[in-house]
Amino acid sequence: AGNSSELANLTDGDLKTAWLGSQKQVEGQSITLPFAAKQTVNGVTVFHLPGISATPESYRISGYRTIDGIGTWHPLSSTVNAQWEKLKFINNHPVYTGFSHQMRFEPTEVEAVRIEIVEPNEQSAWGLTEIEVSALQKGNG
Repeated sequence: AGNSSELANLTDGDLKTAWLGSQKQVEGQSITLPFAAKQTVNGVTVFHLPGISATPESYRISGYRTIDGIGTWHPLSSTVNAQWEKLKFINNHPVYTGFSHQMRFEPTEVEAVRIEIVEPNEQSAWGLTEIEVSALQKGNG
């Protein structure tokens, strides 16, 4: 794991702040984003930290759900190979993000999302600048 105070950098909306793991990447290394309340999610975008850390070769997204009082992790995506997009629209404007990867999946109600390394890139630690979780809005639809 990295510095826990840096974990807040993953959801602060600022691509200039980052989280950097304190060890080289290993299979099963993960980052968990808990929610204050259940969210129906249908996607995750990760923004990697090019030049300072290596990106994993592949990873998977899981969601934590409690069913009949028992909480377990459920896969939201299959194993995803790193395929990076360099532009993303933020507030309807194109922004160069370095390396981002957006993954979509069926809408699922979860209490937390976990990103887990399946195949590490053992050259360096894992570093991310931002994680965006796409949640469906509740309300009048």
